[in-house]
Amino acid sequence: MRGFCFSIPGSLIFVLAFAIGGPALAQDLEAYQKGLSLYQEKDYESAAEAFSKSLDADPQNPYVLYNWGLSQYELGKNGLAFAAWRKALNLKPTLISVSRAIDQLIKTRPLPGRRAPQGHWEVFRSSALIYLPEGLLAVVTALFLCAGGWLMIRFFAERKIAVEEELPLPNVPWLGVVFVLFFLAFQTLSLAKFYESGRTRGVVIAESVPMRSAPSETGPELFKIAEGAEVIVIRRENEWLQIRYPSGLAGWVPENSVFQTTSQEI
Repeated sequence: MRGFCFSIPGSLIFVLAFAIGGPALAQDLEAYQKGLSLYQEKDYESAAEAFSKSLDADPQNPYVLYNWGLSQYELGKNGLAFAAWRKALNLKPTLISVSRAIDQLIKTRPLPGRRAPQGHWEVFRSSALIYLPEGLLAVVTALFLCAGGWLMIRFFAERKIAVEEELPLPNVPWLGVVFVLFFLAFQTLSLAKFYESGRTRGVVIAESVPMRSAPSETGPELFKIAEGAEVIVIRRENEWLQIRYPSGLAGWVPENSVFQTTSQEI
């Protein structure tokens, strides 16, 4: 893996990722490489179109999403850039460049929807859970289970023998207790990740969109939802999406005003 670095106002540096040799990062490699070249030439509109074509062929590719988001960022489409990077991060939580790009975007550019009140679960999910890979959680959970389980099983076996033979009781293996506690903690995180994986989420990419009580332009307006807000997508009806806001309120918005950031289909 290699990359080019580009300076962006505000001391923000992004890496445009691409493959040299080995398996191609994108199925439509020609469009992907064209997008990289256009981005270097600072033709961001054409670069976004090229990356969009690559996404049509490979919509779940986090590298294409990341670079497409870079183009949208340069075009001033903050909500779309944030949405693309959120989806890339959902697909590959270990992409450090994506998490840094999101942090810088939130710090340096207005995303009014991000300022909406959020519950404890939403804060935990967006600030911590999204960055934890499912595979890593599973491996760490299994390791703590094996280590803690072996130490505790050995302790209880030795204790049973000591009681039967009236010998001094063995010391409590505090390391084993710690391992068990860590196992419970990581098991909880794994269950939280599994629970979250069953939800369909999206980001509002329109500057401001009215949430309505029915899937129609004539439906009564409940309130407006701002760019950058993360929402749960409940269902689709024609060209409308029923979404739930972090505050718990649900309503309908046009489908083209929300970019889906998870791979679950609705």
